[in-house]
Amino acid sequence: MNKQQLKRKRLKLVHSGKVNNVYQTDDPLYLELEASDRISAGNGKETDSITNKGIINNMISSKLFNILEAKGIPTHYVGEGSNQASKFVKTCRMIPLEVTGIFVTTGSICRRYGIPKGISFSPAPFIEFFYKSDEEGDSPIDRRTITTFDILTIDELHKVEAYASKIGQSLSEFYNFIDVELIDFRVKFGHSKENGEILLASDISPDTFQLIDKQTGRSLEHRQLSMKLDLNLN
Repeated sequence: MNKQQLKRKRLKLVHSGKVNNVYQTDDPLYLELEASDRISAGNGKETDSITNKGIINNMISSKLFNILEAKGIPTHYVGEGSNQASKFVKTCRMIPLEVTGIFVTTGSICRRYGIPKGISFSPAPFIEFFYKSDEEGDSPIDRRTITTFDILTIDELHKVEAYASKIGQSLSEFYNFIDVELIDFRVKFGHSKENGEILLASDISPDTFQLIDKQTGRSLEHRQLSMKLDLNLN
């Protein structure tokens, strides 16, 4: 199946997250994921919006999904959606984990463990797991707890960790080509509704990683990143 040829009819909104909207389609194996202009901070406690952010995020996200699939990472991405801010994706049962990959220590990991900023991990990122729960603040969770309480089997955990590491290395290599440094990233996975396969799911976009312009040392915003990637927003 050519991913760009899938056309499904959007039906009702089934979930509105911090930054993305999820729509049911006329095929239960597929959803339509639409990036909004919303921005969120403090685990959703602070919100605002940026004009055209959804379009920019979706264009970058679609490009990255294609790159990762070419590197052997199975994803839920299917193809272009019904508008510039949306994409069709495979329906997944989401795994309640947020997987974070760190190339350079900064922010919360430094506060949690009392370690200095700027510790570098290369070529593979340092991987952490967090239990996905807005009510509990997405608290850190260790590997033994994940397997003991059947969130993932040991084999599934190893697979997810290997995927996360490969995703980080692939993204880091890609951004190095445009003189950008990947500081950290977070990803989510799910089991495909069709066959149970573990897939990179949810979204992967400027909302889910921290990037630094190597020339200026400054964090890159959505529009600056789109210019670096030479994306046409017209």
